[in-house]
Amino acid sequence: MRSALLITIAVCATLPVAALAQTTALLLGTEDYDRVSDVRRGDEIADAAGDLDRAGVRVVARQGADLDDMRQALSEFGQMAGASDRVLIALGGRFLHSATETYYLPSDADTGPLATLAANTLPLSTVLAWLAEKPGDAILILGTDDL
Repeated sequence: MRSALLITIAVCATLPVAALAQTTALLLGTEDYDRVSDVRRGDEIADAAGDLDRAGVRVVARQGADLDDMRQALSEFGQMAGASDRVLIALGGRFLHSATETYYLPSDADTGPLATLAANTLPLSTVLAWLAEKPGDAILILGTDDL
């Protein structure tokens, strides 16, 4: 619940500055994992979807998304983000790190060989690329065990 409040505050704090600007949000939260340890309250990050929608933000939100559902959400968000003035991406759950990349894990994550991680997870470089398209108008929130 606290994470949903923080997301809502983060977005609403920017609304008066550009009330007519279009904001699109991607909220992915996962608590229960099939093959890795669970993240307590990891799915609560997506609870902000209703508040953001009422504030006029276009929202793509998933709780407990498996790989296919996460890919669908990413596709929806990617189509909407280009036409938006601002973007918010909030990811709650389990992350895996290599020397050069950080990966957000879907609920059915297979943390096998490093060579397959990019195909089975969400590399944060993808997220950062979306954010880089909106300099000064992008928010990234990452939540893990201490949400």
